[in-house]
Amino acid sequence: MANHGPGRRVKADAQRVIIASEEAYCRAFLAESLPLLASLPMHGSKLCLYCDTWDGDFWIGRDPERQGLVVATGGSGHAFKFAPVLGGLAADALEGVENDYSQRFAWRPLGQIKSEAIRYDGG
Repeated sequence: MANHGPGRRVKADAQRVIIASEEAYCRAFLAESLPLLASLPMHGSKLCLYCDTWDGDFWIGRDPERQGLVVATGGSGHAFKFAPVLGGLAADALEGVENDYSQRFAWRPLGQIKSEAIRYDGG
């Protein structure tokens, strides 16, 4: 199971365990969608790190402070669905070619646009 939405920040080398509130959240989801599973004992868990951006959009663009560095990330666990177009968008960013998504996915500081900052949970 995975939560596609705001989570909590963890360090990559931290122990990957779920906390009680996360288990409760998953069980509440199960109670609504797969009720027979909701009360079964948990036999194991491991926290999977999601490559997510603070605003939920992909991050495909040039780093304004590091000449020649292009970043393409923010898959948020679902980038595989977009694979046919992500390569082209990354190539456009590398070559400096504008496309319909150049501005949306460009390098952006946290809270650059007020409506986007509201989506960030601060965690």
